[in-house]
Amino acid sequence: MTVNHLVSGPNPDCGAFKIKGEIMKDKSTIPDKFKLLIINEYKNGLSSRDLEDKYGFSYGSIKNLLKKRGVLRNRSEAASLSFKNGKKVGVINNLILMNKTSNRYLSNKSNFGNKNGSWLKDRTKVRKWSLSSKRKFFIKTILEERNYTCELTDKTNVDLCVHHICPIWSHPELKYGPKNVIVVQKIIHKHFHQFFGSKTTVEAWNLYTKDKYYERFV
Repeated sequence: MTVNHLVSGPNPDCGAFKIKGEIMKDKSTIPDKFKLLIINEYKNGLSSRDLEDKYGFSYGSIKNLLKKRGVLRNRSEAASLSFKNGKKVGVINNLILMNKTSNRYLSNKSNFGNKNGSWLKDRTKVRKWSLSSKRKFFIKTILEERNYTCELTDKTNVDLCVHHICPIWSHPELKYGPKNVIVVQKIIHKHFHQFFGSKTTVEAWNLYTKDKYYERFV
């Protein structure tokens, strides 16, 4: 069964709309006969917004359906697909907005140190970042081997961290693989994960570095 594009737009009074001659009374309820079609088209590359425009059901109801069926893309996968389909506008706009927000935050000195509202005077209450001895040794070894230098900007004397190119969640066997890590500035690492989320992919990192979204930190 194929479903045509929306024939008549949503009615602002009652929310009713028409698909292939059939009147739908509620945009938030997706009939069973449309669910499989929506899921299959989503898997084939359409976004939730594309499906909203095509079928007329609300964005929230489509997203909930995809989430319940376990096929909803994470931020990284959605961004990768947007780039692949040539839809860079939304991705770039998000990065621009995030850059502006970061600039405002970094320029406000009251956000740091004892001027921050969350500052604890009793430093004994600050929970220390716990790292296994193996992980500590691995990070220290990598930093020493790479001369404590950011491999993207060639900067030294900056806060550095070790980023896993193939993420640990999908490649746990590469957790301590020297070839799977890159030394970067902490602020670049944070900038990357702010946009792509914590559960990223290799493709997301390749997109970020290929278009040099880290250049503002050079």
